[in-house]
Amino acid sequence: MLEFAASVDLQIHILLTKADKLKRGQAATALLTVRKELFNTTTVQLFSALDRQGVDEAREVLERMLAPA
Repeated sequence: MLEFAASVDLQIHILLTKADKLKRGQAATALLTVRKELFNTTTVQLFSALDRQGVDEAREVLERMLAPA
């Protein structure tokens, strides 16, 4: 799916959920590891619904992606 999205120039935003379960260093390592494997049109962030971590950032990214051109 990621390859298809990249081939048609679609933006993708990935939420790494359950971020509250990891220590800060582990979360940063996971984020960097995933970022290294992604296409340029893909963004990724840590997210935890329980702690509301990343909620504002995710909302901003989605609003930007869904805004009329």
